Amino acid sequence: MEKENKKIFKKIDKYSLGYKLLRAYAMFSLRHFFYNTINIYGFENIPKDKPYMVAPNHQNAFMDAAVAIYSFKMCIFIARADLFINKTLAKIIEWLKIMPAYRIRDGKENLSKNDAIFKRSAEILQKTSPIIIFPEASHNNKRFLLPLKKGLARTAFQTEAVTNFTLKLSVIPTGIYYDNYENALGNVTVVFGKPISITDFKDEFLANEQRALNLFNKRLADEMKQLIINIENIEFYDTIDFLRLMYRNEMYIKLNLQEKNTLNDLIADKETIKNIQKWSDANPQEMQILHSKTQEYRNGLKKLNLRNWLFQHKKLSSISLYLQSFFMLLLFPLHLWCLLNNYLPMLPAKFINKKFKDRQFHSSVKFVMGVLIAPFIYILQMAIFSTFTDIWWAKWLYLLSLPFSLMFSLHYFRYYTKLKAALKFIGLQKEKNADFQKLDVLQKEIIRKVNEISNLV
Repeated sequence: MEKENKKIFKKIDKYSLGYKLLRAYAMFSLRHFFYNTINIYGFENIPKDKPYMVAPNHQNAFMDAAVAIYSFKMCIFIARADLFINKTLAKIIEWLKIMPAYRIRDGKENLSKNDAIFKRSAEILQKTSPIIIFPEASHNNKRFLLPLKKGLARTAFQTEAVTNFTLKLSVIPTGIYYDNYENALGNVTVVFGKPISITDFKDEFLANEQRALNLFNKRLADEMKQLIINIENIEFYDTIDFLRLMYRNEMYIKLNLQEKNTLNDLIADKETIKNIQKWSDANPQEMQILHSKTQEYRNGLKKLNLRNWLFQHKKLSSISLYLQSFFMLLLFPLHLWCLLNNYLPMLPAKFINKKFKDRQFHSSVKFVMGVLIAPFIYILQMAIFSTFTDIWWAKWLYLLSLPFSLMFSLHYFRYYTKLKAALKFIGLQKEKNADFQKLDVLQKEIIRKVNEISNLV
């Protein structure tokens, strides 16, 4: 069986031309057509010319792997072995640079297959190609770290053990943050933490393997929590998650964060969460009052179809908004043309996502369908367009314009949504709507309370 595994995975750390082309195309699409920005911090923590594994939190199904691939020129994944049961699917998965890890649930008789995986991992790591394992072993639709499984720790220790602890392997705790899980044009932030050396746990591992795994996982979890949004107060989770966004601008000022970027967003949000959670533990009754007011505010926003950011803009110019509206009206025919040309390419993802109750898969489906299916639909549309003209350059220009027309349409719709909300906000403000005025008072009251909390803790 070991011989078989070596045969299967002997080329997994080598790029085929097909993989290179697919990776280049997919990563270009990820960066330029799916996410608005992909921000990577902490590259200085990546070891130079030394073996390392990467341990990211698992927030967004397949997109976490896509973001990890974007972050490294070359990387290998280890995933659960039941994905490899189907031989055809196993070949595809191997081609995508993924190896299996066998668990007791995969059959006790299969655990010995891990020996070949550990040895192959050591060979790959010695070439300084990172191996990536999601230690939570399951994605999570809430912004907190799930309990870590032992898969990554066991793989790291056993990989080091097959070299008699001469590999000098380290694990990089990593945080991945999405400001929007489901939709395109969001922002992604990746933060690499300080490396954790496996040899620091060598003596403990040789004396008691399970204790070493537990100690390592505790340290890894503690380090990962510093790199992500981690709301541990489950009772008031939704309230705290809302308040960290609501109070972000004020926390920027408190922390004297000069540059507006996603890393500082993370720093500000984590400070707000820490303060509220600490205060909440000491003042549960007052927290219940703050929770009730926040829920009332959120329900009021929903009722009026407004967003909190509107209340944070002290001055919204009516003249400016009307000029923007006129400009948007002029661009509407172009938006409509772009939308019609991209209706069919967007249809497969929309249909498939109806089958997924877990909305964490939605962005993954949109991205995969966009990369794999949309180009063929675009070519079909080009063929139809070609029946109306014999000008060769017009045909190719039409084809090349299609993905850019999709981006224009998505940006247009997002801007239109914000503009519509801003116009409604000004209208309610001018007519002194009672519900609006109540929201305005609530918003100020909540900000004052969170400000008070931040000053107390």
